[in-house]
Amino acid sequence: DGIAMEIRCLVDEVAALGIPVDEVVLSGGGARHPAFVETLAAFVGRPAFTVEAHGASATGAALLAMDHVRPGLD
Repeated sequence: DGIAMEIRCLVDEVAALGIPVDEVVLSGGGARHPAFVETLAAFVGRPAFTVEAHGASATGAALLAMDHVRPGLD
């Protein structure tokens, strides 16, 4: 529940910036457990689903780093 609550806080912060958050996409560890996905969806009040993505965390970290080094680069 603690992880789901923290993700809800993050979703709320993003939404407060005016960025729509219509769903939550999960991959990896916790996403393998249907009960976690259901709990997360209930906490954030949005649909949550899983995708099979290898290296998603590393890819996300690289994209964030790239945006920090070269803002606006697509």
